[in-house]
Amino acid sequence: MPINASSQRLADNAIERWYVFAVSYRKEMEVQDELSAHGFQTYIPMRYCLRDRLGRKTRVLQPAIAGLVFARGSRKDLDNFKDTSRLKSYFFLKRHTMKDGTVRYVQVRDNDMLNFQKVNDVEGARLTYFKPEELKIAKGSEVKIMDGPFEGITGIVQRLPGKKGQFLVVSLPGVAIAAVSIRPQYIKPIASTVKKSTDVDKDTQILTRMAMGLLMGKGLGKAGSRDIILSEIRQTMESLKTCKTFLPNDKARFHFAFYVALLALGEDTEKYRSELAGVLPRLKTNNLLLPMSHLLFYYESHDEAELEKANEIIAKWAREHYTAPQKDIIELRRFVVSRTRDTSQDNN
Repeated sequence: MPINASSQRLADNAIERWYVFAVSYRKEMEVQDELSAHGFQTYIPMRYCLRDRLGRKTRVLQPAIAGLVFARGSRKDLDNFKDTSRLKSYFFLKRHTMKDGTVRYVQVRDNDMLNFQKVNDVEGARLTYFKPEELKIAKGSEVKIMDGPFEGITGIVQRLPGKKGQFLVVSLPGVAIAAVSIRPQYIKPIASTVKKSTDVDKDTQILTRMAMGLLMGKGLGKAGSRDIILSEIRQTMESLKTCKTFLPNDKARFHFAFYVALLALGEDTEKYRSELAGVLPRLKTNNLLLPMSHLLFYYESHDEAELEKANEIIAKWAREHYTAPQKDIIELRRFVVSRTRDTSQDNN
């Protein structure tokens, strides 16, 4: 039997959800206490602030977002509370206008609320708060924090106006935004939200360029740029991870890109090094991936035989007429030889 619109509204009004109260300044705690006394689950994000009291700075715990109290209950019960509360002149349930012109109370999904609570409740976290109209959230893949104090929290990683580095942005759509500085090594793209690469060749080149730059310290002049590159490398790797290549040259470029990326990130390279080493014998002798691969194998393993293989190839080039890619490889050789010898001396 079909449910009519009136019955559906009654059913919706009985479902417990998170709602948002707009509250007069400094009345947040009183409203929360009364809501709690009536059996509602409540939440106010709190933080410590310094206040001057009689000439002394004192740490005071206060609402992080002025004028907001979150409460979980049914629409019907919260309406009754709103109408009968002794503090009813100090608050109202936030509303928003739908596209069809109807006005509804602002609701927050349980998962969004839990995520927002997690980031707010991390002790010592230096959060920055925004109203929805104050910060444009970047379009990008959602990430999950895999370690550290923010482990398990999801959000979008982006830069903030006037601030350095990367920030994890956690949003309650239409209500509030919290942002906190985050270490890129803790970030993992959520696979379901990362789009598979539609141009494997182009993205493989981009990954190689970023990873080589990171490894050799190029393009890291601006503060925070390293963090941004780290995040972009991980995002690109995630988009390429399920892609396949078939021709030897394409396979070599693909495996080389992942190998150098993991090398630059300081992570386990064994899988892609093995794949790359397996396909190198199938390449033409003039393929520039050959000396590049041997140089990086030498950089990682300190195996002089790998350096000799690279030198044998480079020795066949005409010194007076190095091409631009060949010059880049000469620079790479200087870099890996210098770094490897420095490391050997340190170990001695």
